[in-house]
Amino acid sequence: MTKAAHIVLTFCLGGLVFLSAQETGLSSPPGPASEESPLPPGDSPMRRGLEKFQAGDYQGALYDFRETLLDSRLGGYHGSAYFWIGKSYLGLENPRPARDNLALFLENYPDHPLTEEARYQMGRTLHLLSDHQEAILWLSQFINDYPESGFIPNSYFWIGESLFSLGYYGESERIFQKVRQDFPESYKAEAAGYRLALIEMAYRERVLLNLVKLSHEQTMREREDYQRRLRSYEQALSAYQRRIRLQAEMEVLPPAPRISPPSPPSGGNPPPESPPAPSSGSSAPSGSLGINLEGYQSAAEDLRAELLNLLEDRVLREPPE
Repeated sequence: MTKAAHIVLTFCLGGLVFLSAQETGLSSPPGPASEESPLPPGDSPMRRGLEKFQAGDYQGALYDFRETLLDSRLGGYHGSAYFWIGKSYLGLENPRPARDNLALFLENYPDHPLTEEARYQMGRTLHLLSDHQEAILWLSQFINDYPESGFIPNSYFWIGESLFSLGYYGESERIFQKVRQDFPESYKAEAAGYRLALIEMAYRERVLLNLVKLSHEQTMREREDYQRRLRSYEQALSAYQRRIRLQAEMEVLPPAPRISPPSPPSGGNPPPESPPAPSSGSSAPSGSLGINLEGYQSAAEDLRAELLNLLEDRVLREPPE
């Protein structure tokens, strides 16, 4: 093993591990001393697991870390094994068992040198499990407990991500701006800038959706008004047609026969005179029922013109299919 690889393993076992692009690979300066020796012995599964983890072989590392837990001679490394099992699952994009192993590590090894990173990783894992409210609480407590930690920029970023996932765009925007302004050297600053651009797009999308909704509501109101006026036209037209048919039926009926009254008996009073028939020059109402056909015809023509205007307006408004 080269000297550089030896130093990397020492850092991984005894101190914090800073995040790479997948937040799994790069190591940090060594932390405080622990009850464990700086490096596992010789060809132990713990050493092999760390080497495989650094090489990105998370499945192989997971196997070696589990083998460490089964070896009673490596009892001093069981705490680290649980921590690295959790991180291996994160590297395999399987956050649920990662959360379980990190929780077991934090519960049983609260004073371990890797506790600081384990608490941060737990907050990030909760976000990956879509437990965003719990992730915000966990990471906020981490920031309060470790204000000088190297994971502070990442913690703010994942708080912003959880707020964004919950739909709190304004709050997440302020968090991402803080990451860019207060931690410009962090690689999360670039990711925060990308999220800010997405938030701006989300604002625009929301405005467009509101406009579409208002336009749809206006269209529905106009359609309902059009249908109401169409029904009114059809009802008026039906009534007009019924009256026309009735008028036609009355005009074809034969005239009633004129019956002369019986002659009064001799010496009797003369019969009452019949009312005089109207002269041919006198004005009579249109039709035998006194219906003003011209008024109905005019109303029907007006309704027909209005219906044609509505249909033309609808055709112009609706796009062709």
